Amino acid sequence: MKMKKFLQNILDKYDYYLYKNNIVIGNQSYKWCSIPVPPNYPRQSQTHPSIIFSSEKWNGYAYWIATTPYPNGDVGYENPCIYKSNDSINFLPVKKNPVLDYPGNNAFNSDPELFFHADKLFCIVRENENANYLREIKLLSSFNGDDWSSPKTIYTSNDQNRQLLSPSYIMRNKKHLIYFLNGDAGVGRNGKCTGIEIIESDNLNGDFKLSDFGNFINKDDVKIEPWHFDLFEYEDRLYMIFCGRNKGETTFRNPMYTYLAVSDDYVNFKIFSKPVIKHLKSYRPSAYIDNEGMLCLYFSTVGNFLNDNSDRNIARTSIPFHELLGEINK
Repeated sequence: MKMKKFLQNILDKYDYYLYKNNIVIGNQSYKWCSIPVPPNYPRQSQTHPSIIFSSEKWNGYAYWIATTPYPNGDVGYENPCIYKSNDSINFLPVKKNPVLDYPGNNAFNSDPELFFHADKLFCIVRENENANYLREIKLLSSFNGDDWSSPKTIYTSNDQNRQLLSPSYIMRNKKHLIYFLNGDAGVGRNGKCTGIEIIESDNLNGDFKLSDFGNFINKDDVKIEPWHFDLFEYEDRLYMIFCGRNKGETTFRNPMYTYLAVSDDYVNFKIFSKPVIKHLKSYRPSAYIDNEGMLCLYFSTVGNFLNDNSDRNIARTSIPFHELLGEINK
């Protein structure tokens, strides 16, 4: 076991130094975020960011982020934690993290998603029980970011083919919409993304119902299998930023980079084949467009290569969005 860990550390460092000078498209600069895990967690580890920005500083802070620490890949610690910041890099924990404790009984938490509505902060959490293929989508809310409601289950599935991965929220035509991906593309090199599932509700107090299924219209052409993702709107289009396994690569490492996709109908997406983040072990990204048209992107990576002894990390970068679209359209 020690030899395996030693070899994995060498590979992680090799990956990092191989890609670090061109990790973000156009050689854009990036910074690693400071996001502390709860005090009783065994090591620093942060993944699956969900970032939202408030120019008016909701409850005193402009940046709010949800994460799931995942030290040593132990699902007992994969619980949603929420942080706040005014400089976009250094985050402070809310009063009590995690905001939802480990459920136990062969279940675990995953994939938090933050959003604002009616001057409240909401957090979607996916509780997963692999033994029974049960997925419960839960919703928590807060008036101040520190005190959180009890979770309410808003959607469930026990179909093994509906993983309800990485929920992402938007509001459109006065409807609350939550998108998911299905499939196992991130599990191994033979995994696949089987499509997009969309649920909706007229209000956040009621249950959500299945609204539509979507797909990636050029997935087989670009040979990219989407995994975890986030959504943002810009100029009447819906964009998806996601980590995806590049099956067109012939190297033995079979990389998972960060990509962008676009939808005109808010259901089906076209993938840009050129990666935005070229890191071998990219994980769920999250992004928004600011008032100056900058894409503000938070991306997570896996690997033991930083000085803080973390095994998963979140970095931030920004790039003019039209410039990015020009780059990945070349």
